[in-house]
Amino acid sequence: MNKIIINREFCNGCKICFESCSVGAIGWNNEKNKPVEANPVDCILCMLCENNCVQKALYIVDDHPNNRFPPDNVPE
Repeated sequence: MNKIIINREFCNGCKICFESCSVGAIGWNNEKNKPVEANPVDCILCMLCENNCVQKALYIVDDHPNNRFPPDNVPE
């Protein structure tokens, strides 16, 4: 499952990551005015949230073993 890592100390509350996510993987906490990891299983790895974050306050970790480059199982 993908992971959405959010550094709330760097986050300025601009909502760009939340608004960039068309699948609802990133939610919003109105009380704290910060993004939250809502549904990481729905993340499609478009990277719009990460690429649009001016503060570089979040990143996506794709931990699916078949998506590693180079793959771990390549014969030498």
